[in-house]
Amino acid sequence: MAKRNLHWNKILQKLNKGQVTFPFIRSLHIQDGSCPPERLPEGLTRLNKLHDEVKTFIMFLGYSQPIDSLTGAILDAHPEILIPQQYDVLGNWKMFQDKHLQQLGQQKYMLFFHLQYLSTFQALFRNQASKPSQFWLWTFKDDGVYYNFVPGAWQGNTNGKLKVIGDSSGFVTSKKLHENHRNFSILEEIQTVVGIPVKFIHIIANPFDSIASIAMRRFDSTIKINDTKAVNGAIKTFFALVDTNEELRKIYGNSVLDIFSQDLMLKPKDALRKICMFLDVECDDKYLETVGNVLSEVQPSRTRDFVEWKMDDKDWISTEMKKFAFLQSFSFDSN
Repeated sequence: MAKRNLHWNKILQKLNKGQVTFPFIRSLHIQDGSCPPERLPEGLTRLNKLHDEVKTFIMFLGYSQPIDSLTGAILDAHPEILIPQQYDVLGNWKMFQDKHLQQLGQQKYMLFFHLQYLSTFQALFRNQASKPSQFWLWTFKDDGVYYNFVPGAWQGNTNGKLKVIGDSSGFVTSKKLHENHRNFSILEEIQTVVGIPVKFIHIIANPFDSIASIAMRRFDSTIKINDTKAVNGAIKTFFALVDTNEELRKIYGNSVLDIFSQDLMLKPKDALRKICMFLDVECDDKYLETVGNVLSEVQPSRTRDFVEWKMDDKDWISTEMKKFAFLQSFSFDSN
């Protein structure tokens, strides 16, 4: 911790002197080749002003990392939104409780700087560099993040009007809130620090696919799973996350938006308009066309087909699904 504090102090000193460079891409199209970095607007005051214009802090809730990442990518492709893929705000939150940051009133600015830096880093290097932590940036520890690239869009960049910033690690966020015994005080802390509305996008897929994805995390994905214990554990994990997200939906009300993954694939423009309205950003035809084309090529995932299901497990899942309004439209045979 002492080393991190010293490291932050040096960064803050450099920011005040305008000595930090930032790889900020101004062109609309991110080319396949490397892009030269552009110097960050000189001085901490101008950087703070950029982040003071943000109107909404967004967090995801979910059950599957691939769906979270894809949804985050299409939003990061919007010219007024910056959302890196899989940052894990909750896992990193202790960093922003540093006393020195609190004394300087820099918690929000350091958080936003991390998120903006990671968004740009990922847009520049994509899957060529999956561990940006080597550049003092901490991300959640997992098998790595596959970068979902949206050609001809604004990933890692904005049109100069940054309105929304946030984190797309929905599965990780929901899991950590559950493990914290649904103590949502950390969300209240985040709200206090950012000083703007905190909103949540709740990504919902077919429960059988989500449960299969959870079970498959411990197995070779090329082999069909026939492990009752693993499937039962995944069922318990999934509905524990559902319980947590349902409680949060009740607490935050209209600040939580339910988005069904099949709508993103099958009716992308309608789903995107819904999200843009929720985030209070424009949703012009160019953005809808660019991102809609990417989503329309994505086939709805059926990870349930990689599991040997017992009839008792199917019945158990179907019974539990009936308890939640947002799951009642699903069945094993539906999308």
